[in-house]
Amino acid sequence: MINLVSFSKLSLMQRKKINELRIRRSEIDTAYLVDMLADGIFNKGLVVETLLRATEMLGPFAVDRGKKIWYYSSGVWCPDGMDELTRRVLFCTGDKYRKEYVNQVVSLVQARKPQIVGLGPSKYLNLKNGMLDWSTQELVPHNPNFYSPIQLDISWNPEATCPEVDKWMASTFDSELHALLWEIIGVCWNPGTDIQKAIVFIGGGNNGKGTFLRLCSSALPASAISAIDPKTIATNRFASAELFGKTLNVCGDIERFTFNSTAEFKKITGGDVLYAERKNGHPFNFTNEATMLFSGNKMPPSRDTSHGWFRRWLIVPMTRRIQGPSDPGIESRLHAELEGVLVKAVEGLTRLMTNGTFSQPEACKRALEEYEFSCNSSALFINERLEFSKSFTSQIGKSHLVDTYAAFCRERKLEIDTKSQFYAMLEELGGDAVQEKWVAKSSGSKERGYTGVAFKANQFSNF
Repeated sequence: MINLVSFSKLSLMQRKKINELRIRRSEIDTAYLVDMLADGIFNKGLVVETLLRATEMLGPFAVDRGKKIWYYSSGVWCPDGMDELTRRVLFCTGDKYRKEYVNQVVSLVQARKPQIVGLGPSKYLNLKNGMLDWSTQELVPHNPNFYSPIQLDISWNPEATCPEVDKWMASTFDSELHALLWEIIGVCWNPGTDIQKAIVFIGGGNNGKGTFLRLCSSALPASAISAIDPKTIATNRFASAELFGKTLNVCGDIERFTFNSTAEFKKITGGDVLYAERKNGHPFNFTNEATMLFSGNKMPPSRDTSHGWFRRWLIVPMTRRIQGPSDPGIESRLHAELEGVLVKAVEGLTRLMTNGTFSQPEACKRALEEYEFSCNSSALFINERLEFSKSFTSQIGKSHLVDTYAAFCRERKLEIDTKSQFYAMLEELGGDAVQEKWVAKSSGSKERGYTGVAFKANQFSNF
């Protein structure tokens, strides 16, 4: 029962708010809150600790490693905690409100140990109607102690289907890609899955890649999504901080550039601890949990040609072209079936986590191989122009090989590797078939050369 004497001490705004809370928030002890507002917050001055307790009767606050304040509401931790805290301090202090009261409460909250340290427990999907254990499909009630900052705008309905999405996928993607696509949607919606891959859809226009990327982001709140281009990640020291607290970084039509440095990108996709800083903010360390999802017409070249670089990528080639006029209503129909999409995405996520890796369609394997060759001019030349066999006993001089390779690079406008890099790649790809020999020149002198290697038919004539 609310103490009417205490209630009468409140401002008109406070009394109106208390009446709203009695109707909408029955779990709040409004009688105790009224007593705090009337007699507890001010006692010969502001009692900051009591003011903080009063604000948290409406819901708890927490901080992340960057000292950013979050608040809990409707089953999820929300990032605009400073604004919410200011509104609550205004309510709790009423006519006595001063801006410095907010600053004092902020100091107490920011002194707490960080509790928003990631995207919440990775075994759960935070949904409108509860927390779903995707591995068992068990739904449990929301609880602030999950410290989950991402809630999908879907409810769990295990009976839901998605016939429009199935039809669209069948008409847009080769059938060998379908299992992989459901795994990708699942990983985009799941917090903290350590897949150590950047996913990129490559192909020309009018092939559905943009529609698929928007489907992947459709169930996520705006606060869970960033849109940082790979070039920005590689060149802007503040970019990494924007990935904190995100479950998806999605960027269509990635900018054309060359990866001159891949260190930061490999850290982001490799599960390494990142040093991050925001302009005029506290620097902090975190591990990226956002799935990196891109699309473009062509893969960006890279000066890093190591295995560690190429294994970071899952390339999905888009080979089909949508025929006929565009369907302006397709995306609204696809997004209307998100509950059914969730059911199949959970199946895909479970398969991915059980296998420990994505499904590997042959088309994706070929696309990655082509990308690797395109970043390594020596390997590209050798793959396109040469073949190896122990039966090739005719000798080819090193100078002839390297001159032909250089002409190939000039024609393609590719960077030319050093001679030693070219020879090392030739011997690596040729394996046991390639043997270094002395080769007789027309002048009668000798030079070093190889057996076990030959130009492919009709290739050498191009030069």
